[in-house]
Amino acid sequence: MDDGLSIPGRFRRSGKFFEDDCHAIEMAISNNSTISDDGYERGNGLWSTLKLVVEKNGGKALIISNNGCLDIINKEKYKYSILDNSNIFNGTLISLRLNKCEIQNFHDSIFQFGKNPYKYGR
Repeated sequence: MDDGLSIPGRFRRSGKFFEDDCHAIEMAISNNSTISDDGYERGNGLWSTLKLVVEKNGGKALIISNNGCLDIINKEKYKYSILDNSNIFNGTLISLRLNKCEIQNFHDSIFQFGKNPYKYGR
């Protein structure tokens, strides 16, 4: 949990357009990075983590950032929701549930990004 800027807040600060907080989450897991002041691009950590946890491990994920929520059961079953929690929480919470199985070819899995299957239907 990070009670800081949030995913939408970071995109807003970087001048990236998004429709709502769920759209910002979708952008964050679709290789849309913000560039830091030191010049190094970032933005693949969340996507690669979801790929390893959900696709390779069969686990589940929950991302809440500002008022946006993405609950992932598997690659085909996921749900975006707009929450009414702006007075309670403004940062980002990520919860991962792992299965007790080994991930084969861990290194190869990270570099096989592909496209984001978790599309936000606005």
